[in-house]
Amino acid sequence: MKIKKSAGILLSMALALLITGILTLLPKQSVSHQSSFTRLFPPHFLSDWNVIDIKTSSLQILGVTSKNIYMGTPLYPKRLSEINYTTGKILEREIIFDTTDTKKIAWRALKMHIDSTGIYITEGVTPSILYSDLNVLKPTRLSIDSTHFIKCTPISPSSFILKAFSPDYQKNILIKQTRNPIRSIPMPDILEKQVEGIFCTDGDLHYESKAKRLVYVYRYRNEFIYMDMEGQPVYKGKTIDTISKAKISVAKIGSDHKKQYILAAPPLVVNHRSRVFENKLFIHSNIRAKNENRNDFREKSVIDIYSLEDARYLFSFYIPPYQGKTMRDFIVHDRTLIVLYETHLLVFTLKSLKS
Repeated sequence: MKIKKSAGILLSMALALLITGILTLLPKQSVSHQSSFTRLFPPHFLSDWNVIDIKTSSLQILGVTSKNIYMGTPLYPKRLSEINYTTGKILEREIIFDTTDTKKIAWRALKMHIDSTGIYITEGVTPSILYSDLNVLKPTRLSIDSTHFIKCTPISPSSFILKAFSPDYQKNILIKQTRNPIRSIPMPDILEKQVEGIFCTDGDLHYESKAKRLVYVYRYRNEFIYMDMEGQPVYKGKTIDTISKAKISVAKIGSDHKKQYILAAPPLVVNHRSRVFENKLFIHSNIRAKNENRNDFREKSVIDIYSLEDARYLFSFYIPPYQGKTMRDFIVHDRTLIVLYETHLLVFTLKSLKS
């Protein structure tokens, strides 16, 4: 099955994702939304910590390795901040683009991702995927087919998992794209449509490199999917809250032939953001438990940890505010938790994560 999108569908998807992104960055909507579940909070889970001043609020977390966290922004894709999170030393590096590779890039749709294999620069409008070794920082365009996508999760320089809207299924689906040979393999049965197939299937896709598995965490419902590289679910896990149906309201605009969906009201975000490290899933939840203090939940960020071996909830911990600001993002590597605030990184040491 070929998944091609017209310019109208691409614009519709871009608009939908833009609205979704803005809404998920809004302050917590669910401070007063309390569910009938409890959280376990082990004492002193966050121990030693230090502060790194990054001096700007424009940087985003792009990825982490055993020594460095990498930060940048698609608005200035030639700039890369390499930060040693042990010493706090910041090295500003330049990404050197080949002009012949960048003539047809949709820069406003650009996304950047870094892991131990290198740096990936992607956008699904044209579509384009560029790759570079971290030591060189000279990205080159990879040969791919013309499948448009909303998000791209790199597995290696020769394999990717895409999320794309399928007109045939009228919903977002996952697609495995390979380069040797070049082909796209739809995996249409993974994401479950609950409302209109676009917003209701929104979420984060992670690659867990140690077990070579994929994890998809829904944004608006209490579910995550642990699957193999062929898109076969190992299991479907549940987060500890009770929001099993996406609480979103959508409206149609345009004619039936060129209809577009937009959010008619702010949705109830269940899982703000998530990260995976080895066999643990970390979820920044937006739903308050019955044993949580309202002010604690408003001022701090709660992280729930699940075992990917059996989908079991382990425990939770709070990430405190810093200088009156709550966290913008976080990432985990081994026993290190790196939290992004307005203009600072806080680097925490975690207690043992053995389940």
